[in-house]
Amino acid sequence: MSHASKEPQALLGYLAVERLEGWAYQGGYLILDRYGHPLSFHCTEVVEPNRVQVILYGATLERFLLGRHLAGALLAKGRPVPQLVLVNHPAVLQGAKHGEVPLAWIRPEDREFLSGPGQEPSFAPPETSSQVVKFRQWVLQLDKSDPQRLQQVQQVLEAAEESWDLMEPFSRIAQALEEARRAA
Repeated sequence: MSHASKEPQALLGYLAVERLEGWAYQGGYLILDRYGHPLSFHCTEVVEPNRVQVILYGATLERFLLGRHLAGALLAKGRPVPQLVLVNHPAVLQGAKHGEVPLAWIRPEDREFLSGPGQEPSFAPPETSSQVVKFRQWVLQLDKSDPQRLQQVQQVLEAAEESWDLMEPFSRIAQALEEARRAA
């Protein structure tokens, strides 16, 4: 009789982008099982556009830099593939290429925007073509409006442990990014 070890199923991915000084950003991607245990972690180097890029990209800079550049690179690396990716910045939804895995910007129900400690949000909320879902004390804005995707997101969230704080993994990412910057 053989015992095949089954790899834990990735339930949630957490993709966080942090604005540092000026236009410098760094991203981290943490993939967790249904109990909140880490399965993998990836982070980017600190990325800062030059002045010409800031001028040329104009109002689309955050969407490009956070969504396409940072999130795109992190999502491509992440294994195992989670069933849902929660993000801490709406520009990730606007700029990331939409794949099979749903993306959702999550924030506490009583907050309009989510930003880092001491930072004012410098962005507009995602376009209205996406769908808003309330789950427990959080509000999630999905990357696109699709009834099947909505059902998939609800099933994934319900599979998470009841006591699990869905925002807590973002603080783990922030601490890991700080350690990575210190080590560099």
